[in-house]
Amino acid sequence: MAEKFLSSEFRFVDDGFVYKNTVYKYKNVRHTVIYQRVIKTTYNVVGPTGEENEIIVKFITDSGEELTLQETMKTRKLIGFTDDKIIEKIRELFIKVSNETFKNRLGFYERQVNENGYFVYFGGKFFPSKKIILLDGVKYSTETHQFLRSYGSIEFKKNNESIFDKMKRTAKRELTGNVPSLGTLKDSDVFFYLLDRYYGIRWS
Repeated sequence: MAEKFLSSEFRFVDDGFVYKNTVYKYKNVRHTVIYQRVIKTTYNVVGPTGEENEIIVKFITDSGEELTLQETMKTRKLIGFTDDKIIEKIRELFIKVSNETFKNRLGFYERQVNENGYFVYFGGKFFPSKKIILLDGVKYSTETHQFLRSYGSIEFKKNNESIFDKMKRTAKRELTGNVPSLGTLKDSDVFFYLLDRYYGIRWS
C-alpha cells in the first residue's frame, strides 16, 4: 500500500526524483524541511491505545517551488499493530534526498559567508568570524548564552540567569509562547553541521 501510494506521487530516478510526473534534479534542491507530530492520542481504561501521527516533508527548489508530501496515519498500539508504513516510507525518502543534496544545500550557506561574512537562517544572521548570532536586533554568543535544543527549535538562555530572569522567561513562554528562539526545521542537517563547524556548538 505504501509503495503504491508513493509511486503515484514520488519516485527516484538517476540524479533526482519524479514528483507528480515532473523530474527534479538533486542539484536543483535548495532546501529540505521535515515536520512530524502526534495529533491525537486515544485511550481506554487500560491506557493509551493508539495515536494519530502526521508527517510533512518539503523540498524547495532553486526557483522557489515547494514540493510537499504530507500524510496523517493512525497507529494502534493494541497487540503491536501499526498502519503507519506510509509515514515511514516518506521519512526514508526524505533521508535519501537530504543525503543526496547535502553538499548543494551546504554551499548555499557557505557562499553567503564568503560573500557577506555571515549567513542567514530563519531570520537570524550568523557571523562565524565574530562567533555571534543576530536575531531580532539582539546579539547572542556562546560566551553570553546557552543554546537549549528541543524539537524544531533552539532557545537562547542567558548564562548565570538570575531567578528574576528565569521567572520572566518562563512566564513569557507560558503566556505568549514567545521566547528568544530560532526554528530549526529547514535544512536541519546542514544547520547543525554549520553550528558545530563555525561555533563549536553540538549536542550529544
